[in-house]
Amino acid sequence: MRLSVGERVLVCLVGVLLAAPASGQDDPNNLGCLVETELLRYRALGPPPGPADVDVQVEVTIGDGGKPSAIALTPLPASRLLVLEIEYYLRSRSTFDAKCLGKKVKLRFTFQVEGTPSDNPFTRTRFRPPNHFVISTQLQKPDILIVPVPSEQREGVKPAP
Repeated sequence: MRLSVGERVLVCLVGVLLAAPASGQDDPNNLGCLVETELLRYRALGPPPGPADVDVQVEVTIGDGGKPSAIALTPLPASRLLVLEIEYYLRSRSTFDAKCLGKKVKLRFTFQVEGTPSDNPFTRTRFRPPNHFVISTQLQKPDILIVPVPSEQREGVKPAP
């Protein structure tokens, strides 16, 4: 998957925001342990199975080599696809500081569906300090596949002259 220039700039900006604890104080969310993360995309492929807005608290326990040893989501989203997507991005698209072994990084994600379905849906991510990401998306219009039926298979339909 290739990131656009805007997405790369946003990833760098979020990295800078996360790496700098506020005014030298201890960070109860341990965001300084999150070295880099790729922003989640909310792939709303159809109407959400529950409420359109989903708010999830995530706690990542850092294990050996800076890899997550555990990921806890509260409350557990109704969509199994969303759970898998959050876990995938935190395990495969995020880097944690190996010096933070045993620490818990606390994040909050809010997923929102906006607007009407579109052929070219958007995903927009906003960061709200200290640890809140708001991911807004638009639903994908359903694809309707029209298969032409050869004229000899149509009953009662005469070919055009």
